[in-house]
Amino acid sequence: MKELRARIDDYYQIVVRNVRDTIPKQIGYFLVRKSQEKLHQDLYMRISTSNVHETLGEPKHILERRITLQNLIKTLDNSVKILTRDPELTSAHTEDSGLSEDIR
Repeated sequence: MKELRARIDDYYQIVVRNVRDTIPKQIGYFLVRKSQEKLHQDLYMRISTSNVHETLGEPKHILERRITLQNLIKTLDNSVKILTRDPELTSAHTEDSGLSEDIR
């Protein structure tokens, strides 16, 4: 009977120790989870109320530079098409034979 009582007391002590260890872990888990949810809601509200395109988009000066360079590329492509279509035009106006050969 004494041995059974000792085993029950030991088991009770183990259970108490496990509960003491588990409760702070659970409290920490719930605090972290709640703060994550609050942060998620706060970020979502801030993003949904602001203009995302202005926040995440490229600056205006870069946009203007990109459009300018795209127009320049189109102009140069058209120039190459004209020069390759009419090689006599380029040979009449240039004296560089190497350039004329490259164009032809």
